[in-house]
Amino acid sequence: MRILSILQYSPPSRAYGGAERQLHSIHKGLLSRGIDVQVLADISYVKSPYQVFEAVPIWGVRFPALPRSVLSFPLMIRSWIRLKSLLSLIKKNIGQIDLIQITPIRETALWGFWLSRALHVPWVGRIACSGSYGDFHYISKYMVRNLMVKKLIPEILKDCSAAIALDHETYREAVDNGVRKDRVFIIPNAITFDEFPSIEEAAKIPEDGILLFLGRIALQKRLTDVLKAYALYKQKKYKSRTKSSPILNIVGGGDVSELKRLADRLGIEESVKFCGQHADVTTFLKRAICMINASESEGMPNAVLEACACGVPGILSDIPIHREIAIQTGMEDFLFPVGDETRLSERISRYLSLEEKEVVQKRIRSFDFAQGFRKERRDEAYCTLYDRIVKAYGLDNKESKEGN
Repeated sequence: MRILSILQYSPPSRAYGGAERQLHSIHKGLLSRGIDVQVLADISYVKSPYQVFEAVPIWGVRFPALPRSVLSFPLMIRSWIRLKSLLSLIKKNIGQIDLIQITPIRETALWGFWLSRALHVPWVGRIACSGSYGDFHYISKYMVRNLMVKKLIPEILKDCSAAIALDHETYREAVDNGVRKDRVFIIPNAITFDEFPSIEEAAKIPEDGILLFLGRIALQKRLTDVLKAYALYKQKKYKSRTKSSPILNIVGGGDVSELKRLADRLGIEESVKFCGQHADVTTFLKRAICMINASESEGMPNAVLEACACGVPGILSDIPIHREIAIQTGMEDFLFPVGDETRLSERISRYLSLEEKEVVQKRIRSFDFAQGFRKERRDEAYCTLYDRIVKAYGLDNKESKEGN
């Protein structure tokens, strides 16, 4: 089987954010099971017409720019030419495709739909995220002027062979936006570690440990709330089991200049360390007492799952997927309302004042929860689903030809 994976932005890689790391892991998992995966990604990110990027074949292409109106004839003609060039590249250099996978469900849905019709193959959409940063919210909010996208994508989604949701909230959004219930499949993200820590390692509380934020530096992550809550915690000098207030490490790629200025204004600049992007985050996770995520929107939070795998409990904002995780890890009492830095500071204080025995129990529960997100289980789910879709599509086409 050969799969064409279409990405709108950067190539899949462990060096990028959670979504890119997840896709990189999925592609490698499919390849390890004998499935040929070929990736189309924006050449402005790939920087090369073709390369084997971290063991995955990547084709750098220029995707069509979508016109806002059917009256934009020059742009429509240019977009059509680029679509035809994509088709030509596939036929000349990649060969027979059995299934098209698109991520996320935004403009890529249009390209995946058109190419699937041109190549006579099924197509599957992976929903990258739900909520205020999700695919469907993006379409309704940021593409409000692009009537072609706003009107066409809900209709096109009725044609897809499957939509892959990361959790129950993403499933609901897919159904609400026109995907048939029997075509939405929940396949959660997986923890992409090459090797899981042992339960003994996970249960051990690090000496002089850190508070940790792990993820992209983006508005929906609400890092300003994290800094303000941490400043409140420091100012009130809450009771703590630890000898001194742990340092806050912020690990992730993005512009931190505003955050650094805020830390200066709050007087916590010496207690906050901005660590930047790291391909391997296990060093930070092994030093973490707990992880803080104040996000207003998540699909399946890779960073939180990775933290759980290392026995690091999460103090999380009260959004659907975080609540699911908190209940499973015994951290539901440490959820806090989105945007409430006062409640977050209180949760930090309360967690740091827990007895050592309670902390160890929560670390073990987090570790146990993470075992259900091993990448082998995710990869098997993808292989099973894709095999079924390709076989069903072939049978349907055969019956259609025989009927004619």
